[in-house]
Amino acid sequence: MNPGLRRASRLCSLLLAALACALPAAHAAPDPLDLQVDEPAAAAAAAPTRISLEAAGGYATRPGGQTDRDIARLALDARHAQALGEVGGGGLRGVVSARIDAADPADPRIAGAVFSLREAYLGWHDAGASTVVELGRVRLRDGPGYGFNPTDFFRDHSLRTVGTQNPVALREHRMGAVMLRAQRLWAGGSASLALAPELQSTRSSEAFSLDLGATNDRARALATLATRWSERLGSTLLLYAEDGGAPQPGASLSALVGAATTVHAEASLARQRSLLARAQGLPEPEQRRARATLGLTHTSADELSLTIEAHYNGHALDASGWRQRLSPASGAPPLLALGYHAQALALQDSAARWAAMVWLTRPDLFVPRLDLSLMARHNASDRSTTAWAELRYRMDGRDLALQLLRNAGRAHSEAGSAPLASAVSLVYTHYF
Repeated sequence: MNPGLRRASRLCSLLLAALACALPAAHAAPDPLDLQVDEPAAAAAAAPTRISLEAAGGYATRPGGQTDRDIARLALDARHAQALGEVGGGGLRGVVSARIDAADPADPRIAGAVFSLREAYLGWHDAGASTVVELGRVRLRDGPGYGFNPTDFFRDHSLRTVGTQNPVALREHRMGAVMLRAQRLWAGGSASLALAPELQSTRSSEAFSLDLGATNDRARALATLATRWSERLGSTLLLYAEDGGAPQPGASLSALVGAATTVHAEASLARQRSLLARAQGLPEPEQRRARATLGLTHTSADELSLTIEAHYNGHALDASGWRQRLSPASGAPPLLALGYHAQALALQDSAARWAAMVWLTRPDLFVPRLDLSLMARHNASDRSTTAWAELRYRMDGRDLALQLLRNAGRAHSEAGSAPLASAVSLVYTHYF
């Protein structure tokens, strides 16, 4: 193991040991300020087995005068959680979660239907559910942000294929990493330590693969301390380390500032090459720079929820850098811009030094069971915008949705480099 990672892992262990001694154990308690975009715990408990089949078809326009075309996709999604009895005075359970995605046009990196094993682990908890240990492919999704999560350290290369612009769905579709994770929970918060070994050095282009090279291509460690300071304030401190890299600290905060308004923020520091250098494979000197998200969510009396976020990535190109390095005026070839934006997507990173996002949801729009979701993101570096909207009608055991997508931007910009300029799709989902 790299000496830097070994020292960081030792520091993480000492931190958690000190916390375990200093803070009394109590029954596990959920964080009421947890804003992470994740599946509802109640739904998971009520339905240990969940299977859905999604079919979509539509029409899309393409940029640069390319021929318009039909689009289609099919996805099978399944998750099962099973109690396996009592072991050592506590409970043992197994969790398996996977999906298969097929799309036309197909993913440029992996041909055919793409298999993603998201979760496959055994979990043990003591009689009071205050100590939890998990072993296997575990999906960590840290950070309260909706559109960009600087403290979500296990996000890179976790998506085998991208079939939507919905940030909530993308976070649900991603794969976990093979790891050993231990958690200690008490009434005022929790502490955890995750250790993920290196298992495979290269990512797989095979359609049906565990793709351990995507999630476990290097040894990694993450220590987390979540604290509930009051009914209105919660925070999380994180320390992440990986083989060959400097330790990266992170922190997030969620606060209720009114009966219906929540503020959330998260930030991390990383010593890395710039995003452009990583995309080009250039040996650029590493620099310590920050990533950050600041957001506000307000929910009205009629359940209209509006989230506004600002995103900052010190490793991404600013407006001047984009003009000098990627814009058509700089003489950069289109493939250079495509590679830069593909790298940002693969790492689930922000391609913009500054960006802004709006996320809006409204259940029971006009009629019961008709839900509206809308997302718009503006890249301030290249002045491009992506907008996505969905109207979803929920029926018993099935949904019907209309989805709209619009990418607007100059050549070589983030939205201007997207394969589709606009799209309209009709989506049918059946739940088994």
